[in-house]
Amino acid sequence: MIRFVQSPRVAVHPGDFGTASALVHDNVAPFELRIPTVTARDVLSTMTAGFGAVARATWFDASGHVIRVTTTSFDLFVTVQRRR
Repeated sequence: MIRFVQSPRVAVHPGDFGTASALVHDNVAPFELRIPTVTARDVLSTMTAGFGAVARATWFDASGHVIRVTTTSFDLFVTVQRRR
């Protein structure tokens, strides 16, 4: 059985995820973002929805000077609940 799932239409703003800082070791910088909760009137029950995102990272040296600005693609998730 094939089932098509349509993502709910919700407004999500970058500030909803907060910000993150991480120390880089061996070119890896682990960080954690919170999963915000948004509302939508067209969902039947609470669900988690994911979508692709692009983040801009600013890299600083030990003196605080910007040495590079990069972008990274990754997946973000939001909890969607029915608007009451």
